[in-house]
Amino acid sequence: MQSLPLCKGGWGDFISDSDKNTLITAIISSTKTIKRLHSITTLELSRSQKMNEQQIETHLIEKLQTLKYSYRSDIRDNATLEHNFRQHFQALNQVQLTDKEFKRLLNQIISTDVFTNARRMREHNSMERDDGTPLFYTLINLKDWCKNTFEVVNQLRINTRDSHHREEARKIWLTDPAPVVIEKLDAAIAELRDFMELQGLDYAPKEVPNLQGDIARAQFVRLFKEVQR
Repeated sequence: MQSLPLCKGGWGDFISDSDKNTLITAIISSTKTIKRLHSITTLELSRSQKMNEQQIETHLIEKLQTLKYSYRSDIRDNATLEHNFRQHFQALNQVQLTDKEFKRLLNQIISTDVFTNARRMREHNSMERDDGTPLFYTLINLKDWCKNTFEVVNQLRINTRDSHHREEARKIWLTDPAPVVIEKLDAAIAELRDFMELQGLDYAPKEVPNLQGDIARAQFVRLFKEVQR
């Protein structure tokens, strides 16, 4: 798993009060999802030193399927990934994009910033179409959230337009053995929870805005980045 940059300075450097709830929801939702997966796979993954990479991968996919994820064995590279996204996007927003419009959309929404992505996922967005008219869109179904679909892919080739390097994905996964990843995740989550308790706050989304001062908020962001690592 990769660690994505969240910010360069303290909380107050880039987050307004009106935007805090977006980041809070993204933080707690991410943590809860990871912990849920961890709780149902700890016993099995504790034996992963005796399992090869393919067995671990297959096991994780099976667990995700029990959480109502659909396994997409047909998605193997950027071309199929983008085609799948385009189909979902057009169906959700009831629109047909030209190739130029779709490329413009990708350039607009692709970002390595966690906060930017979390906010964009929860907002109504817009882009300019080929004829100059605006297209207002969402990336997920905000009105009927239960109608969203969840999909999982594996062996995805990390490629550019000019090259194909499937091994890069494996390098990310094999940075640490699965038990080590889980151990580090547990430690990071525990440290974040302890920090909130030391501030006299519950470990809950509603409590994050109650952190006092930029130092405490910056410390919270730093600890969350460790959870994301």
